[in-house]
Amino acid sequence: CVAWSDRFDTAEATVTLTGSPQVGATISLDLDSPWTLGSWFDLRLSGRTVPSFVDLGGGFLLPLAADWVYRWSANQTSFSGSLDSAGQASVAAVIPNDPSLVGRTFYAATAVLPAQGANAPLTISPAIAITILP
Repeated sequence: CVAWSDRFDTAEATVTLTGSPQVGATISLDLDSPWTLGSWFDLRLSGRTVPSFVDLGGGFLLPLAADWVYRWSANQTSFSGSLDSAGQASVAAVIPNDPSLVGRTFYAATAVLPAQGANAPLTISPAIAITILP
């Protein structure tokens, strides 16, 4: 899945998964945006990706649906913060110990903004798939 904007051919930020996404486990979502050192990030999750998207303004389309998972992730304070001096951050996420989640796929993507509360991002990431394991 490729994230698209009218400012770049593809997204410059990345999200990678560290750990096994099993029910009851803690995983790490590692963010990297080497051209936006120290900028603000907003990580989001969703139950769907393209053709759904969220228009972030400034020509940026985050490749996630604005569903209940997206709204939930927007309220997680640990899913936002500042990138370090290398343009990186890690977000720990606990997968609930709920067997009904096994086999479901969620998607993660991030927007990198010049500052908290900015109107338009500097860059975005493609979405990555996270399929929950038993």
